Amino acid sequence: KYELNFKLNKYSILHLKNFGFKTKVKGNVIYKSINRQIIANLKSNFDEKGFLKFKFNTKLNQDFLRLDLFSRGLDLKNSEYIIGDRKISFKKGNFKSNFKFNKLSTQTFCKGRFSFTNLEIKPEGFSENISSYSTSFFCKDNNLISNSENLNYGTLTSNFNLNVPFNKSSNNIDLKGSIGYINS
Repeated sequence: KYELNFKLNKYSILHLKNFGFKTKVKGNVIYKSINRQIIANLKSNFDEKGFLKFKFNTKLNQDFLRLDLFSRGLDLKNSEYIIGDRKISFKKGNFKSNFKFNKLSTQTFCKGRFSFTNLEIKPEGFSENISSYSTSFFCKDNNLISNSENLNYGTLTSNFNLNVPFNKSSNNIDLKGSIGYINS
């Protein structure tokens, strides 16, 4: 049985090449072998684009996860990320969050919200940019709810409302929306 403690008192570069993710981080990461638990409390600095505070606690191969994301505003302009085999380039946008998510063996719940504003994305393999003035996610009555208005792809425009319930015997996701064309 052992415990690994990583204390980053000064900002250090974290570069995950396979994800296209590079930032400066400081904080603590702990691994406890006795219960295969990872605990992280990190603050990242995106070079004058803002800060993101990240708290994470999980027990591997068990039904336990705690995630906190906090940012007063993270400028996404000219950022690139790789998700799966696709590269996504943010031409502009802003991310804000005070979101908390908890999953235990007997219940799942969330608090707070996160949002993307003034978003313009260029996904690899798509001929047009995807844009949205505002896409928000918030927790209410143990549901994760999302609203997006004027989510556009070329001349295609859409609005949607998403409701993901937690702690139900059957978590049916409710999606309502509309799709149309600009100037048609």
